[in-house]
Amino acid sequence: MKPKTGEWRGFFAELLKWGIVILLIWPVFHPKGGLLEFTRVVIGEALLIIFIGKLFYDTVIWKFTRTRRSAKQNFAALLGMLVAIGTVMILFFLLVGFTLLQYFQNVRSGLR
Repeated sequence: MKPKTGEWRGFFAELLKWGIVILLIWPVFHPKGGLLEFTRVVIGEALLIIFIGKLFYDTVIWKFTRTRRSAKQNFAALLGMLVAIGTVMILFFLLVGFTLLQYFQNVRSGLR
């Protein structure tokens, strides 16, 4: 069975979205300094959180709300979702902290 053209289009759109996010965040790993790069990284981080949230909703929460389960299964799924969301939030705050650290180091070295 051949994939439909719409499936390929969706696949490439998803690749393009994540490629843009990686391109925007790349200066965090190889900083050159400047306010423009800081702004670029902050925009990339915001898009990263939006895309991770949408991906999480589409793959986990939407399917979870469409099925009926016992109370124990619902509670276990809720705990799993909380752990996943907590992990994403911790990684986000670490990335923001690292970005701010790089930015302030660049500002400090520029002032000397």
